[in-house]
Amino acid sequence: MSQKEQYYDFQPSFNSGEISPDVANRTDLDKFRSALLKARNCFVKPYGAVYRRPGTRFVAEAKYPDKKCILHEFDYNATISYLLEIGVGYIRVYKDNTYMNVEVATPFTEEDLSNLRFAQSADTLFIASGTHNVQLLQRYTDVDWRLSEMDLSSPYFDVANGSEGLNGNVPVYNPSIKLNLRFSTQGSFIFTAPATGTYTVVLAGSGGAGISESHGGDGWGNYTGNGGKGELKTVTMTLKGGTVYRGVVGSKPNNLWIENAGETTAPAGGTTTFNGQSAQGGGGARYYFETQTYESAESGTWTKKVPATANGADRGNGPAGGIFVTHGKGEIDSETQPQGGYVNISCDIKGDNNYSADGLWPSGVTGNITLNSSTRLFRSGLVGACVKLYHNMPSQTVTLESTGNATSAAVLVGKSWKCVTHGKWGGTVTLEASTDGQTWRQYRVYTSKYADNNGDFNASETGTVDEYTYIRVKATITGGTVTVDLTRMTYTHEGYAQITKYVSDTQAQAKVIKQFGSTEKTALYSMSCWCPEYGYPRCVGFFQDRLILAANKLYPYAVWMSRTGDYYNFSVEKADGKVTDDSAIMLSLVNRKEYAIQHIVAFTDLFIFTDGNEWIISGSSTVTPTAASPRVQSARGCEGAEPILVGGRIVYIQRRGTSVRDFAYSYDTDNYDGADLSILAKHLTENRQMVDGAYQQDPNSMLYFITSDGKMNMLTYVANQKVYAWSSVDTEGKFESVVNLVSGYRDTVYVVVSRTLNGNAKRFIEYFSDYPDTEDWMEYSMLDCSEQWRSEQRSSEIAGLERFAGGKVDVLADGEYFKDITVDANGGITLPKEVSKATVGLRYTSEIETPNLEVNGQTVQGKYKKVSEAILRLTRSQGGEIGNSSSFVDPIIYPEYGLYSGDLETVVPNQPTGGYEKLGRVYIKLDEPYPFELSGVIRVVSFGG
Repeated sequence: MSQKEQYYDFQPSFNSGEISPDVANRTDLDKFRSALLKARNCFVKPYGAVYRRPGTRFVAEAKYPDKKCILHEFDYNATISYLLEIGVGYIRVYKDNTYMNVEVATPFTEEDLSNLRFAQSADTLFIASGTHNVQLLQRYTDVDWRLSEMDLSSPYFDVANGSEGLNGNVPVYNPSIKLNLRFSTQGSFIFTAPATGTYTVVLAGSGGAGISESHGGDGWGNYTGNGGKGELKTVTMTLKGGTVYRGVVGSKPNNLWIENAGETTAPAGGTTTFNGQSAQGGGGARYYFETQTYESAESGTWTKKVPATANGADRGNGPAGGIFVTHGKGEIDSETQPQGGYVNISCDIKGDNNYSADGLWPSGVTGNITLNSSTRLFRSGLVGACVKLYHNMPSQTVTLESTGNATSAAVLVGKSWKCVTHGKWGGTVTLEASTDGQTWRQYRVYTSKYADNNGDFNASETGTVDEYTYIRVKATITGGTVTVDLTRMTYTHEGYAQITKYVSDTQAQAKVIKQFGSTEKTALYSMSCWCPEYGYPRCVGFFQDRLILAANKLYPYAVWMSRTGDYYNFSVEKADGKVTDDSAIMLSLVNRKEYAIQHIVAFTDLFIFTDGNEWIISGSSTVTPTAASPRVQSARGCEGAEPILVGGRIVYIQRRGTSVRDFAYSYDTDNYDGADLSILAKHLTENRQMVDGAYQQDPNSMLYFITSDGKMNMLTYVANQKVYAWSSVDTEGKFESVVNLVSGYRDTVYVVVSRTLNGNAKRFIEYFSDYPDTEDWMEYSMLDCSEQWRSEQRSSEIAGLERFAGGKVDVLADGEYFKDITVDANGGITLPKEVSKATVGLRYTSEIETPNLEVNGQTVQGKYKKVSEAILRLTRSQGGEIGNSSSFVDPIIYPEYGLYSGDLETVVPNQPTGGYEKLGRVYIKLDEPYPFELSGVIRVVSFGG
């Protein structure tokens, strides 16, 4: 073929990263001009350069070569971080790449490792697994670490999981309840049913907006339309006591003014919903033009479009729509805004104080007791669960009559008490209080003087207590006779015990945590949410000074929040019949499907990722039991790998593990959503999934994703610059876990690598070395599982390589490359010459390949072409081979010894038959332990025909 023209094509950037073969022909994409077809064992810098990735440095062998382990960071302060090796039944601690000889026993199995979730508060790391109680790893000193189970001062009791929740033949006791409550503030609301029974619910949709033309057209604005009425619906429904029900009050639109407008419809009223029922909002009024026919003797018949209005559709006899009243030439007499929607909930439930013959009763109110059940309630899997018993405690009065010194029996007060003294007496009457019935303190003192057979005082006082309290009367009488009546008012006593042993289906041993009110049988009870049978929380985090737990086997869609500032307390407290704002919270994230929660991420909002959708709980206001409204944001679903917070965005692996998405707030949609970051590089997850990830902020803002086949996909990610550059990493072995450790101003990425060396299975902890800013190539570590050897005395013998015993390694020694050096049985090697510096490790291969040649303004696809030269713009580089494909490569020739920076002209070998082909690519292969950074390539192209 004859040469017709020559062309210099410059690719100055590679920050689109590696693209898939499916995208390789998309020359119309802007990102095509900065893309690569291959970036194997390479990293991409955000501003455009691609460079051979650094090697990994050896840290330690994992405890078990044949069992998996994972890595996690323990961030102690701004300058000190620890690396945790978490394996089967243990946690090991590393600091500054040194094992601290600290190993802590854990209950975790190999199956648990991929399910572990972490949250740290000061020097305590919370570890949730779903199969074990939440574990607390606490640091006391560098060499003193302790693991313990989370010990709750009070668990969360689900009122639905008890009484009739566990067995259908135990009725629930309902108190008398009379209620008439209206919700009229537009937007979401929640209602907690105070008791089980029949409720009357009135739902009203908002009225629609009215419409008026302000001027123009015939009649100067006499065109007005009324909004339609909202639907009014009355339904009866059975609600369950203690259950949270959700609703939405339809939004109220504003009336609409228009000027010389075309056809327009005013907004409709919002629809009101509650517990599956709904009431539509009224329709909005309409302004339009209709055709009218006119006749006259002079002009005959003609048609003309004139303004008109129509009232909005009525949906029922609910709230009225908006109205305009006009007179004269369209002047507005008055305007009435639409009436808003509402939900009115009322009930008149007659209490039932008769308990069923079925129920539970304890053998004692404190200490180690036996729990008895008249039904087959207990199971071995409930050991560890707590049972709360509700006893309706009647009023009780103790009377003390004394002429000297005497002490009454005690009464247990749960809320209110009353003390009345009678008679003519002198001396003191003291009320004493105790929380345990053993240790008493002075609580109230009444004094009376006695003279002439008369006393000058009698007490009549009422009071309340904040916790269950024993109160008794102690009298010291010096004259006359006193009679004291101490009365405990009625209340419902809530006590609970933890089951310690399963005895039978109707009996269990338990330890009382909070004393019971009575040993009488009660049909009212509830169970705590976590135990072996129900499962333990799978997720853990902190939000608004609450400990957040989420998802277990029984409640895969539930979120629990501790009491504010009291992380181990999940109790619910009431004051004046209302749940207090600082009480614990339980939320169920159910949106037509019961997706299981996979992760929680606490930031400005609380983000909750399930295997089918994504939720937020807004942090713009304080979360309380009555003001916590989860909202679905998108329906993508998330995999088990932990989402990663990058700036103000969250990056997560989408369900099925083949796509990576980001998640951020959009002002356009007033919602959280994001983009598929892997759309241009789908080949990197073909037939494999991403199973673990980490983020390294410095130096290149890179994400590391381990795949199910033991490789890694790298993503250079700078969202505000729209940089999403993928590359891939492999090694002689399989990557299994990855974590980034932040210590001071340095980010270091650590990995667990499973390797087979000389037929022996090994698991190593390694880290990616830095790319130093130096011309000394011995400061670079470009071999895997490597270590650096330094000696003031030159030697050809290097020892301490026991992990490679019987195998082969590569060595870079004083700048000279020695390949496939045999390691003897004792872990030593012998080099052909004496050296003072050496890096010893395993070889890996890097590949860089540009996409097909394309010329701006015209296409050269399908044309025959030959890339005869490539000018490589390099920074501190050495080594490599170049060609137009992997089948035709020659060594890159450097003009000088050492690392090279600048433009390097290279000859590109081509196919032997004329050298012309239709692609025009440049391919570079690197397998020597030298750095190589390419910031641009100029292709010198000849076109032939």
